[in-house]
Amino acid sequence: MILFIENLDVIIYVGLLGLFGVILKFVLYFTGQYWASTIQHTYTFVLLPIIGFIIVKVIGENIALSLGMVGALSIVRFRNPVRSSFELVIFFGLITTGISMASNPIWGISLGVLINLLIVVLFLFEKSLKKIGLSFSNISFQESSQKNILEIISNKKIEVSNVNILEKSENIINKNYIYIYSFDNKQELDEFYKSVEKNDNIEKINVKYLL
Repeated sequence: MILFIENLDVIIYVGLLGLFGVILKFVLYFTGQYWASTIQHTYTFVLLPIIGFIIVKVIGENIALSLGMVGALSIVRFRNPVRSSFELVIFFGLITTGISMASNPIWGISLGVLINLLIVVLFLFEKSLKKIGLSFSNISFQESSQKNILEIISNKKIEVSNVNILEKSENIINKNYIYIYSFDNKQELDEFYKSVEKNDNIEKINVKYLL
């Protein structure tokens, strides 16, 4: 009981770190980052900041112990490939949040809140730009696997209006226009497909549904 009371602050910080991980998982899902919806990522988001926090707490100012910990951690490797640079940043942010909490709880709490807040703000800002026909980003290969995608190869530029397109990417390769359209659901993609399939300038249309 005495040991529990003496370490009450540590228990509270561990709980907060776990909570930040769960909130981050839901924030990422809300903003369309569906790769974070798996159970493995949920466990990772909860455990990673806590592990970083405990490591710093255990090492403290013990130089010998810190060197031993570095040697032990150097054996550990992530066997699965990271999907994108953003996913790597998220992992790094979780670890940094845990380390910051051990060093200065105010910094740890602030970083945890800031990460979630910035992701939501950037998502809402991008969504607002799309409503007026602007965008500061294109669809990456990683993102295309998380949405309903329609790819068009055309020999002339295509102008589309009055269609609920989530995102659009345009490239010009070998004098052909390549468009990648992203949709929230299959029905919207099918409606768009019907509206463009009879265009004589289109050479090829590829469709990829989100399973």
